[in-house]
Formats: sequence, structure tokens, C-alpha cells
Amino acid sequence: MIRPRLEMKAATRGPYRYRVAGVGIRSNHPLFGLEPYRGHLKGDWRLSLIKPGASFPDPRSYRRFRIRRGPERSLVMIWPKEAAFRIRPGKSLIEYFLAPGLSREVFLDILLGPVVSYLLLFEKSDPFHASAVRVGNAAACFLGPSGAGKSTLAAAFLRMGYGVVVDDVLAIEWPGNRPHVVPGYPEIRLWPGSGKKLYRDFDRLPRVVPASSKRRLDPRVFGGGFSRKAVPVRDKRF
Repeated sequence: MIRPRLEMKAATRGPYRYRVAGVGIRSNHPLFGLEPYRGHLKGDWRLSLIKPGASFPDPRSYRRFRIRRGPERSLVMIWPKEAAFRIRPGKSLIEYFLAPGLSREVFLDILLGPVVSYLLLFEKSDPFHASAVRVGNAAACFLGPSGAGKSTLAAAFLRMGYGVVVDDVLAIEWPGNRPHVVPGYPEIRLWPGSGKKLYRDFDRLPRVVPASSKRRLDPRVFGGGFSRKAVPVRDKRF
């Protein structure tokens, strides 16, 4: 049975500092569901909410997803009717605009997935579409295309008492010339088909986005928990 999670009280003053897949993010507003980070932030990218204009697109005027290069190596991504993001590596800045009424869940889904993936590329780190769990003192990684069962495997390991390191965007660091999996954020995303087989109260979990049947599982409410430190990649077979 899934125990109800305890909501963390956000601090009353910003900026709020987070670390996702090794990337540092600063925000003047709390990013609910993420844990504040107090150590050194690689990159230390700053989130900035802006209004559309001559140099920044309005997603409400687009019908299809667009991605394009801008001046000074910037990258613009547009989700039609929802949001637009511009990554400016020279200023370590992430500018964004959200369509009125866009849910917090959709914003976080975009930020923590494709946007963080591109931040990793700007920082010379190749992200993998993968999941990883901690087995003993090492990480077991599951790589594969969408729908291959990576998150299901991670959730099954979590149920058996192993800790989750990352689900979705996996980044590698090399301290001491040995690959380490960098923690992502405390969440596993499951479809009903596999989620209901693993957890009987699956339908009580929050949805990833309001219109999706996919739901969020918080590993911190289980014995294995969520790994907050980088874990060396397991170099042996099970």
C-alpha cells in the first residue's frame, strides 16, 4: 500500500536552488515536487518568466511544435498553445512564457524533460533516455526506447526495497574516471497497464499532466527511497 507523502513547506524567500540530472537551476518561485539543493550547482541556470514580443514567440499563435536556433547559440522551443522556452547559454538563462491557465504539471513536465536534456547538451554531457536504481553501492541502468519498460523496472525494484536514482533523463559524471549516475528528481512515471499491477492504489497517485492517464510515483515514501548522491554504474551482471 502506498503511504501518503508529506508535502514539504517551501521557503518564504527566493531564489530557490535545485539540481536535476547534475544541472543547477535557480528560480524565483518554488518548483513543487523538487528538493532544494544547497551544494555547488554546475551551470547554475536561471529561470526567468518573460512576455512574448518581437524577439520571443507567443505559443498561442502556433499549431505545431517548433525548435530553432537563435542568436548567440540560443535555442528556442515552442509547444503550441502551451509554452515557449529560450535557452541562452551565454547568460546561463532559461526564458519562458506560459499560456494563461497552463497547469503547473505541464510546465514541470516540459522543464524537467526536454529542457533539462538540452541544458545537458550545452554543458557537454550526453543525456540518456533511461532509468536507474541503486543496488548495493552501484547503479543498475535500464536503457531503451519509449514503452520498453524502463520505468516499470525501476518501480518493481523500488517495491523490492531498492532506491531510485533517476527516471527519464539520465546523465553521467566521471569522478575518478569511473562513470556515476547523477540523481534526477524524486519521481517515477507509470502507465496504468503496469502501474496497477505493481500498486493496488495506483489510481490515487497524481497525474503527470491533467489530460494523461500516466501517474507520478514518489520513491521517497518507500523503503528504498531516492538517491540524492551520484552512484557509480554497476560494472557486473546480476
